[in-house]
Amino acid sequence: MGGKVKGTPRAMALVDAATQYEPLVLRAPRLTGFPLRAFVWLHESPLLGPLVTSVLKKQNNMTQMMQHTVIPE
Repeated sequence: MGGKVKGTPRAMALVDAATQYEPLVLRAPRLTGFPLRAFVWLHESPLLGPLVTSVLKKQNNMTQMMQHTVIPE
């Protein structure tokens, strides 16, 4: 019980000092009431749902962020 604990490194050891987090400005709809219900209906429809999703992703640069994402193994 008194030995060294092996496992993942602490969070501070993983942080690179040169890497800075830059929050992005996102544009998303702010809806309440009937406009929200209409948006959800439109988004869940099989014909227009994928179109709405792709437009929102392009407006918020999600496709660009996903292309530059590096997932360590």
